[in-house]
Amino acid sequence: MHYELAPLGICVTVIEPGYFRTWFLSAGAQVKSQKKIQEYDETSVGQIRDLLDKTDNNQPGDVVKGCKVLIDILKKTAIVEGKEVPIRVALGSDSPVFIRRKCEETITLLDEWDDIPNETDHE
Repeated sequence: MHYELAPLGICVTVIEPGYFRTWFLSAGAQVKSQKKIQEYDETSVGQIRDLLDKTDNNQPGDVVKGCKVLIDILKKTAIVEGKEVPIRVALGSDSPVFIRRKCEETITLLDEWDDIPNETDHE
């Protein structure tokens, strides 16, 4: 949509947020099973569950500041004046860390499987 709507003067971007302090991780907002399966405790599921519990009310992002930056980006004002609206915006100080890690994981995956994509071409 970013490229499709740009000629019409419509700005579209994808927000890649870090953790912002909202109600989202609070106990009342989460849907949790009545039964906890202990076998998951030592898996990535258990790790994420623990991380979310520890993160609640400790998120570094300020929602009001994040919204202001987002509005500035879309209006091309204040701190982003003179810049074009990017296709993606990392929002929150912790966001770039996760994005970089994902990019590195993807590059590693591509390197490990480099010979496989070519196996699908016509002769």
